[in-house]
Amino acid sequence: TWSGPMCVTDINGELSDRYHQLYMLGYVTRPYIRFDPTDLEGPSYDPIRWLMQDGDENLISNIQEMVLALIPIQPEDKQPFWVETERAVLEAAILYFYPLGLSFPEITVKVMSMTTKELCEELAKSKDIRIQIILGEMSEMKDETLACVDRGLRNKLKLFATDPFIGHALRGKREGAKCFSWDDLDEYNI
Repeated sequence: TWSGPMCVTDINGELSDRYHQLYMLGYVTRPYIRFDPTDLEGPSYDPIRWLMQDGDENLISNIQEMVLALIPIQPEDKQPFWVETERAVLEAAILYFYPLGLSFPEITVKVMSMTTKELCEELAKSKDIRIQIILGEMSEMKDETLACVDRGLRNKLKLFATDPFIGHALRGKREGAKCFSWDDLDEYNI
């Protein structure tokens, strides 16, 4: 039997319940962390921690990877302009709000609380040249174009900004949450 670390996806919870029983009886000795987004007292996963740990020299590429996971490239997409523009807005927003100490759910709420036009206008005021490079002339786009980008971005982010379980699952230390990380696999099963 496997005695090393495990990260298990347990949709129904029966594996976690059984592991807990085995652990309490002493049949397994490796402690565990149960990540259940519906348990508001349980631990969370902080995607911003990755940005904090890896340093400023990798910040842009790490933000791009995070955004690519949220808004993936669709090979069959005949008009990639829209998705690429949505990703650019989100990348610039994360780069803008991250240094202000916001958690990932707080960033998504902030992004969703403004129109894309308003957000681009605020981001365009930033003195961070990297934000200007990411945005380009986005704040100069026609209102109709920005409205289309706005709709696409909202469709992709609305659950992150509105669902309490997703918000709990991804809140971080910046919100005072008890969080687990992949480093915890050194000592725990997750």
